[in-house]
Amino acid sequence: MFGRLFGRFHKEAKEGEHTEVMEEVRGQGEDLHGLGILSECIGRIAEGELPEGLPEGIPEDLQRLARSVEGLIGRLRDFQQEFERVVVTLTVKKKFTSMKEDQFKGFWGDFARYVNQILGGIQGFVKEVREWLSRVGQGDLTVRMPPDNALRKAFDRVVEDLNQLLVQIHTAVDQVNIGASQVASAAQSLAQGAAQQASTVQEISGSASEIEVQAKQNAEKAVHANRLAQAAREAAQDGQKEMAEMVKAMGEIEASSTNISKIIKVIDDIAFQTNLLALNAAIEAARAGKHGKGFAVVAEEVRNLAGRSAQAARETAELIEGAVAKARHGVEIAQRAQESFNRIAESVEQVTELMAEIAAASNEQAQGVMHINSVLQQIDQIVQQTAATAEENASSAEELSAQVAHIRELLKRFKLEGVEAQ
Repeated sequence: MFGRLFGRFHKEAKEGEHTEVMEEVRGQGEDLHGLGILSECIGRIAEGELPEGLPEGIPEDLQRLARSVEGLIGRLRDFQQEFERVVVTLTVKKKFTSMKEDQFKGFWGDFARYVNQILGGIQGFVKEVREWLSRVGQGDLTVRMPPDNALRKAFDRVVEDLNQLLVQIHTAVDQVNIGASQVASAAQSLAQGAAQQASTVQEISGSASEIEVQAKQNAEKAVHANRLAQAAREAAQDGQKEMAEMVKAMGEIEASSTNISKIIKVIDDIAFQTNLLALNAAIEAARAGKHGKGFAVVAEEVRNLAGRSAQAARETAELIEGAVAKARHGVEIAQRAQESFNRIAESVEQVTELMAEIAAASNEQAQGVMHINSVLQQIDQIVQQTAATAEENASSAEELSAQVAHIRELLKRFKLEGVEAQ
């Protein structure tokens, strides 16, 4: 509008009309143009923009207003820079600061004080929070914020959760400490027991080794005795056969002696008959007189021979009867000896069977003792491993107890609700 008006009067001025009015109007137009520039700058300031400076072309009459606008821009820029300094100090350097109130006057000074009051309130609030957090950091989990604090619920909930967590940790640490002590004690006892068992097993293993040697020797002796028993059985069987043959021979001798006795008896009978015949012949010779004298001598000699034959037969019969009696007695003795040999053979057979069983049992015993010794060696290894494992467990339990004690020392710096101070 100011441009159109100025253009109109400028056109009329060219035509030479109303010169004075035109000059006046031209001056007012320039003022109006300058006001428009200033109004635009103020509008930009109202929109939140700070111009770098005022454009040229502002009339002399408006220079004072222009300087005021420039002063406003400068004051706003100073306030902006001071506010940015405070913001950078807070956000970047993480330090509290305040605006320099003495640099601003009037409204700007009041505004700076308001900002400083806000910053002071924030600083006080942060200081209180820092103190509470410091107490929490020092282990006091019984601290609570005042009811009027905006962070009370969140802060108290965090502290209560942390307190509950540490109480649970404290309880768990106590239980772990008790369990670790029990495990350490049990592991120590187990290690001692395993060491004693290892010593006992070694002694038993040594004894078993000696028993194994003795069992082997017994088995060897039993085998040797079994061989001797078998040899004795064979000898007894041979003796039994020989005794049977001797009994048979003695029986044959007895039978032969009986037959001889019978023959001797026959001879004795013959001698008796011969004696009778000789006696009859002598009687007949005596009857014959001197003719039978030679025959009588012969008959006498025959009679004498018959008598001696009878006497010899009787003596032989007596000897034969004695031999038969002795043979019969020998047969009885041989039979009893055979029976004894039979019993001896049976006993030797039983002894042989027993020695065979003893040899087999001794061999099995030796094998069993060898197996027992092998098992004892395995048990000894297991016991040694158990002892080593128990010692390792005891060491681990002691280390765990030490770590638990360290954790308990760390927990002592916390003041917890529901846990008595230790």
